Amino acid sequence: MKLKRIEKMKPYKIVSHEVWQNTISRQDILKLDWNESDVNIFPELMALLLSEIDINNSHLYPPAINFKLQNLLADYAGVSNSNITSTNGSDHGLELIVRSYINPEDKVVIISPTYDNFRIYAESASDNVQLYFPENIFSTDIKNINTAVSDAKMVYLCNPNNPTGWLYSELEIEQLLSNNNNTIFIIDEAYYEFSKLTVKGLINKYSNLYITRTFSKAFALASFRIGYIISDPRNIEYINKIKNHKSLPYFAMYAAIHALSNIGKVNCHIEEVKKGEALLVDYFSKKGIKYFTTPGNFINIKLDRAIEFILKMKNQNIYVRSLAHLKGCENMVRITLGEPKTIIKLIAVIELCYEG
Repeated sequence: MKLKRIEKMKPYKIVSHEVWQNTISRQDILKLDWNESDVNIFPELMALLLSEIDINNSHLYPPAINFKLQNLLADYAGVSNSNITSTNGSDHGLELIVRSYINPEDKVVIISPTYDNFRIYAESASDNVQLYFPENIFSTDIKNINTAVSDAKMVYLCNPNNPTGWLYSELEIEQLLSNNNNTIFIIDEAYYEFSKLTVKGLINKYSNLYITRTFSKAFALASFRIGYIISDPRNIEYINKIKNHKSLPYFAMYAAIHALSNIGKVNCHIEEVKKGEALLVDYFSKKGIKYFTTPGNFINIKLDRAIEFILKMKNQNIYVRSLAHLKGCENMVRITLGEPKTIIKLIAVIELCYEG
């Protein structure tokens, strides 16, 4: 028998996958709608994976605990091994946390507008999921959030936020944690590598804190589906009880190990993206296009004819994201940032498609 709460759920809005059906060369397409990396920063990885096939026992399950990956993750995050568990993308991490704690009657608050996929996990478990929208969706609102979450079992907060770009300081997050010590806070740090702000220093002080991260953005490994959770060791031990330890494929582990062992390439890519952002901001300023920068690898613009602009861009094989489905983001377009070569190509196409 079907569950009533799932029957009445509004599905997560998946952006069109027309890009995958586009028959032209991938080099002639700019996919700037999902905040993936615009380039493959590890071109050597495919050859390494192919050579690994010869020595990998592919008929066996992957290691339940990859100690090399665990050690590298802990070292990169600056925490103990016991503070981390790897997941099949950060989405898997979010789902694990919800499944570990939420009952149908529990109140879950999502600071919105934000990454909407978390809502799916929350609504599949709880009949009381509430979206809290700050009065100004482009700025922090700690005082009112404290009130809104006072009786919640769980709160989801993306920091920096996708798509609005707000960024809460460690002090503000700590205020929420200390004022609501019976509430579980999930701080989604998917864009940490770009913002450089983290609250991982609070994990051993507050047992109600979970941090999720991903390799899909700055690490340019979105197709491998790798993420991880950082929390108090007792929390990690608890959610590991329901984690499928075979869920992270061997080659995903290998890719993550390679990336963490070559972190300099990631840092160089981040710097190149910042250069690309500077080019785009300069162009928007000169063109008179209203833009909103963020601490992540994306920028938002506001246009009178946003949908028309998006369609024109798609006709030029550039895919950007409409935010019209989010309250407070009407007529807004989100564009993933990239390295200067990508941005120069993007600007040339915007010149063709934009009508002020």
